[in-house]
Amino acid sequence: MKVLVYSIFGFDKPFMEKAAHGNHELVFSEEHLDEKTADLARGFDAVLLSTSDIASAAVLQKLYTYGVKYIALRAVRSDLIDLPRAKSLAMKVANAPTYSPYSVAEHAVGLLLALNRKLILGQRLMHIGDYRMDHLVGFDLHGKTVGIIGTGTIGAAFARIMHGFGCKILAFDAIENKELLAEIPLS
Repeated sequence: MKVLVYSIFGFDKPFMEKAAHGNHELVFSEEHLDEKTADLARGFDAVLLSTSDIASAAVLQKLYTYGVKYIALRAVRSDLIDLPRAKSLAMKVANAPTYSPYSVAEHAVGLLLALNRKLILGQRLMHIGDYRMDHLVGFDLHGKTVGIIGTGTIGAAFARIMHGFGCKILAFDAIENKELLAEIPLS
């Protein structure tokens, strides 16, 4: 199968090539899919999209005209694709069934620590030769209260990590996460 991969990042290529096992011809493009770049898919059987690509009804019509029969999204969300239009064109659509909630939660913790410990400011000051510490005083997360909106897989992973830091967890979700409630005390 001939597949055009839109919005490719350099780090994605080796993984995709390995996953294709030589069974599919992958062509990589840094372009994002939209009405202007849909023409790149002429002669391809499938397109592989990212969250920066838009598969509106007009784009899908172009892809269909060019012979594209399959659309795969390398993300969990599928709201970037006009699903009713894809169905009416008999185009098959697939998305990633799940995503690592830990990678997102850990990234959020990394950002929190960078802010808390003023790492970015510290790096900038060090770069200009200012080694004073008076601008860089942070605070302990232990004992602090952390508010989390949404206790799905990502919010729950974040809650578990912050609980491990010794934080009190305030959480809200329209749907109660009983498994998380059994693991850690939530307010």
